Amino acid sequence: MLCSEHATTKKCPTPEYMNLYFKVKGFYFKYVSDLPQYKQSIPEFPAWFIPFVMDWLNENDEHSMDILRNAYNRDKADNFPQTSDHTRFSNSVVDVFTQLNEALKLLKQMDCPNPVVYADMMKRFSKTLNKVLLAYADMVHKDFSKFSSNEKLACILMNNVQQLRVQLEKIYETMGGAELDPVCSQVLTNLQKKLNSVLDKLSGQEVDAVLEPLMDLLEGSLQRYFQQCEKTVLKYILKELWRITIVSMEKMVVLPPLADKTLLKQLPNAKIQDVTKLMSTNIQNIKGMSSVKDMMDMARECERSLTPKQCTVLDAALDAIKECFHAGGQGLKKSFFEKSPELQSLKYALSLYTQTTEQLIKTFIQSQKQQGSLLRTNSNPLVSAVLKLGGILCP
Repeated sequence: MLCSEHATTKKCPTPEYMNLYFKVKGFYFKYVSDLPQYKQSIPEFPAWFIPFVMDWLNENDEHSMDILRNAYNRDKADNFPQTSDHTRFSNSVVDVFTQLNEALKLLKQMDCPNPVVYADMMKRFSKTLNKVLLAYADMVHKDFSKFSSNEKLACILMNNVQQLRVQLEKIYETMGGAELDPVCSQVLTNLQKKLNSVLDKLSGQEVDAVLEPLMDLLEGSLQRYFQQCEKTVLKYILKELWRITIVSMEKMVVLPPLADKTLLKQLPNAKIQDVTKLMSTNIQNIKGMSSVKDMMDMARECERSLTPKQCTVLDAALDAIKECFHAGGQGLKKSFFEKSPELQSLKYALSLYTQTTEQLIKTFIQSQKQQGSLLRTNSNPLVSAVLKLGGILCP
């Protein structure tokens, strides 16, 4: 009765009601919960505090939005600095989730013994997540066109939205994961889909910005060829331009860089499948290594790799390039693209970036078993260890 009166008149600040909850909970578990008549029952006291918890969550919404706006604007003024040398997103994402995680931590500390009340709390908090994260994604989306010409900033902004998705998944697990109320779970699932949709839109904008110089060049050249060349000659030119464009993308963008650039000259038609040949002809580099540190130093020289999102951007870029060469049916046929060995090689290379380390090791070891080229290198302990690992993963 007293709580109902306070819920209507709100005579105290919200934090005081929250503190009272913890005192009542402590009293209940110390003096009441072990009594025979209460041992098997669900306590009533959490339901008394529902109005005050909802008030606190409402106030937390406003506080979280203030932190979001301040953090994003500060980030924007500082050109979205990365949080550290090892991360690819900026400070505002960390600030936003620090606040959200603190709010969730308090809700979890309430250790609500009433499952119905706990479900109501999580459903309400899922609305907070939806409001704050979509607001952040919307701010990024509105500003993205201003930064899409700057590759580094564009990537950081896309990474920020991706980090929203990563952290949301972690919060979902903390909230209860698969055991969450279906309504709450659906809200978070829909939120993930909306964030993914924003990321797709940003990727599309970045693809347009990245491809603009190439598309301007191609469209200008192709227009002249359409006007001046016979149809058969035009097809020959288009096929050769296609081959040059796709092979260049594979070697310059997709494949990891090589310290010794002369190796590419030795393999002018190199595909990703030929990487094992490069390793075999240069195996002396590995045989000369005597420690893991040497191996790590070598790895750092080729540490550039593509993230899954960058692979998605490249996929979108390929679609745009194919449309350019198709030219609404006046250029190359769509069936030509699917049969193109250059495109198949490039897609295979991209697929390797999405495979696990275990899958990559299996592929490499299997190719070496077939070629037998590494079997003569087992005099070196480091190489022997690699081969033993391959034997375990790919017996």
